[in-house]
Amino acid sequence: MKLHIRLFLFVGLSLSLLAKGKDEEAVDFMEIVGNVKESIAAREDRGELQMLNLSHRKGTINGYTYLFGPAVDPIRVKMLGSEGGALELLAEGMYVRVAYFETQGYRIALSLEQIPVDPSLNH
Repeated sequence: MKLHIRLFLFVGLSLSLLAKGKDEEAVDFMEIVGNVKESIAAREDRGELQMLNLSHRKGTINGYTYLFGPAVDPIRVKMLGSEGGALELLAEGMYVRVAYFETQGYRIALSLEQIPVDPSLNH
C-alpha cells in the first residue's frame, strides 16, 4: 500500500513539474500589479506588433514584451477607424500605440490603439 502512495505522489509531482516547465512563459499578472506600492507615471510608445500571444496575454512591440493583463479585466483596445476593438482583433504586423507603465522589469499595457503603417517606426 505504501508503494502505491509513493508512486502516486511521484507521478503527481512529476506532472506538476512538467506543467510548470511547459508554462514558464506565464506570468502572475495580479502578483506583479499587486506589489506596486507607489504611483507610477504612464508612458507611451509606438511600433510594430511583432508577436502576439493571446493565451499568455502578452505581446512584443519594438522588441519589448508587454503584459496585457487577465481576460476578465481586458485592456482598452481601439482599432483603426473605429472607437472600439479587442485584443483578439489585433494581428502581428499591425502598428500600434501602447500606453503602459513599467514595474519590476515588466511593461504593463494600459491601452493599445492600432495606427496607420509607418515604416519610420521600425527601430
